Amino acid sequence: MTKFENYLRDERNTRAPSEAVKETSFCPALSNLLNGVGAELNPKARVVINQRIFS
Repeated sequence: MTKFENYLRDERNTRAPSEAVKETSFCPALSNLLNGVGAELNPKARVVINQRIFS
């Protein structure tokens, strides 16, 4: 399976129970997709979904 197919499968599985929180439920699937793509880059890249804001 490709990274995008895995992403779509994860999205479907998250939406299926209809109990997902709209704001954050889909972050793990998106994070996995972007980390998979970032692992192939040179230099490697990694996604940070929730970043702390310093004030």
